[in-house]
Amino acid sequence: MIRLDRFLSNMGRGTRKEVKKMISEGAVTVNGIPAADCAMAVDEQNDQVFVRSERVFYRPFVYLMMNKPSGVLSASEDRGGAVTAVDLVAGEYAHYRVSPAGRLDKDSEG
Repeated sequence: MIRLDRFLSNMGRGTRKEVKKMISEGAVTVNGIPAADCAMAVDEQNDQVFVRSERVFYRPFVYLMMNKPSGVLSASEDRGGAVTAVDLVAGEYAHYRVSPAGRLDKDSEG
């Protein structure tokens, strides 16, 4: 079980503050019933959570595979401003705490 606001923010539906606003506006339903409390507990595997009629599925972990291009660092961040593999991940995966599982040299690809 997890709090509804945490569930939605973990799945990239907004910050906790934004999620609380959506809930108070009636944009979130749980099992077909409008959610009234951001602290309500939801079962990540069995409850059906919708935001503005779009179902939100809980995915605690996501594994991505990348074909790293040459010139990109296999790192989470670089103080020197170089492009990293994590910088290339965008869209629906950006809210996950992405980190590389393996390393290649900057000039290597694959």
